[in-house]
Amino acid sequence: MALTITDTEITSDRTIIRARYLQHAAADGSGAWIVNGRGGRLFTRDQAIAEMTAAEKHAAGHLAHADPMDDGLEPYCLTCGSWVSIFQGHGDGWHHFHGQGTPDNPVVLTDADHEAVVAWREPQGQP
Repeated sequence: MALTITDTEITSDRTIIRARYLQHAAADGSGAWIVNGRGGRLFTRDQAIAEMTAAEKHAAGHLAHADPMDDGLEPYCLTCGSWVSIFQGHGDGWHHFHGQGTPDNPVVLTDADHEAVVAWREPQGQP
């Protein structure tokens, strides 16, 4: 288990969860840390490190609390806002898509011309 911490990003070698520092994240224009999978909440640096540490411990089986998918959150691309997922038969990576997987609205993989930057949010009606 190892976190890599810089002035603007915290990444994990064990999970896809990451934290980023955004200079003007708060409504008052001040900077804050955002940890994907944590409902768009703003964190201090220490809080972001604690969240990342908990995610690593959870991935290693040391914590029993739920991951983002258990919270009813859905993965999306932080870059463009599209829904993303990992699809069987299409490699290990995240893919952009639209559709709901029904006969009237089948899932279609799309080419977004960029890698998916995965974050998590409450579903608000998938396209």
